[in-house]
Amino acid sequence: MFPWLWIIAAGWTTSILDCSPSMYFYEKWNRLVTTPSRSNNKTLWIIGASSGIGKEVALLQPTSQLILSSRSKRKLQQVAVEFSRKTRHRSENMPILLPFDITLPRQVRRAIRQLPARVDAVWINAGVGGQLSTVEGMNPSYVRQLFETNTLGPMRLIQLLCQERPDIRHFIVTSSVAGHLPVPLSSAYAASKHALHGFLKSLTAEQPQLRVDVLCPGTVDTPFHPRSRATQSMKMSATRCAHIVTAAMRRKRPRQGYNEVWIARQPTLSAMYLYQWFPTITQAIISRYAGPKRVSIWKHGLDVYDPCSWKTKLH
Repeated sequence: MFPWLWIIAAGWTTSILDCSPSMYFYEKWNRLVTTPSRSNNKTLWIIGASSGIGKEVALLQPTSQLILSSRSKRKLQQVAVEFSRKTRHRSENMPILLPFDITLPRQVRRAIRQLPARVDAVWINAGVGGQLSTVEGMNPSYVRQLFETNTLGPMRLIQLLCQERPDIRHFIVTSSVAGHLPVPLSSAYAASKHALHGFLKSLTAEQPQLRVDVLCPGTVDTPFHPRSRATQSMKMSATRCAHIVTAAMRRKRPRQGYNEVWIARQPTLSAMYLYQWFPTITQAIISRYAGPKRVSIWKHGLDVYDPCSWKTKLH
């Protein structure tokens, strides 16, 4: 009887996980014991803070000194207003707004030179989502834009920070499950994220004193993805994702080097573990079943993020 209880308990635990088991329980504990007075008073630079996960994380840092960046100064000002209301207008904690475009080298260099003397961590959250498309239908100009924003921009920024601000030793970089798993209809987007992973792994091999946390979220309810009630069950809320990201940033006894933080609902999270442990078998399953089904759903004009689409029989 006891083995069955263990199996049931393991199945239930797996079904509720939306990140690694250790991170899941650490995040719950962190929210339980952390109060405003015990929050870490560090200076965090968030690049891509005007919406989505970046905005939600910024609003969860009431005692931190924040530097907020994105291309839109107007949206940053809106985030600052929300932050001010949440912190009850404490002027000493008002965020510094530093708008710039990560794809423009001159603006990147100018932003770095405007940073305050103390910066404890840099979170590179800027990026663009991929348009669903088969390989033969990829738009070359959009592929170029993907790599400029998702890969070359972060690479250039980190390079300049290593040159001009070697005192900054903690980088958080937003990637995607597409940087770990094959994702049909998102070949260019997945390629931009895989390239980013390769750069960051090589960076920490060169400079082992750095701590690089790579966030790999699945589908999150942000402007990246179309919003409809039907697709909500397959998406994680931006607030929930922000809590996990905040816990990852606050981990005590941080490990230097390259660290991945997987953030995804089931069954995507289990697929990531299977792909890590059994890559050949998992690749075969995706190629034979999940991949063709996703392509068929898309070609029939259905929403690939709607669970009902996956239950529909297509011919």
